[in-house]
Amino acid sequence: MPLTILPETMGKISQLGSLNEVITICENTECKPCIDFGHLHARNLGTLKDEKNFKNILTQIEKRLGNSTLKNLHCHFYPVEYTEKGEKRHRAVMEKNVFPQFKHFANLIKEFKMHPTLISESRDSQDIGALNMKKTMSKLNWI
Repeated sequence: MPLTILPETMGKISQLGSLNEVITICENTECKPCIDFGHLHARNLGTLKDEKNFKNILTQIEKRLGNSTLKNLHCHFYPVEYTEKGEKRHRAVMEKNVFPQFKHFANLIKEFKMHPTLISESRDSQDIGALNMKKTMSKLNWI
């Protein structure tokens, strides 16, 4: 069985793991990306608050790594708290006014006809986060 290595986008600004860096690693190896949307939100100081910024990420991945990589993307999703240095801590999906929110990504999964692996890293509630993502995608008739 083949082994796949997935470099992950990272949440601290000082770490290797920006979206561009991960895509570049994948362009030059047989690796596939692991896109951690909480990390990208923190690293970019809160940019994932609407569908437009999620779409920009997906478009970059598709343009540089191809449609097959995008359609089968491995993703981590949860809200995150951050400082000027990036990620501080994961938050729970049940909390109010936390970002990123899955609803901003869900419509794009359907629009881009993706079948991603979605991992919930919601603080102390990974199961609730996963069930919420499944429920959201079911409402969109995508699973």
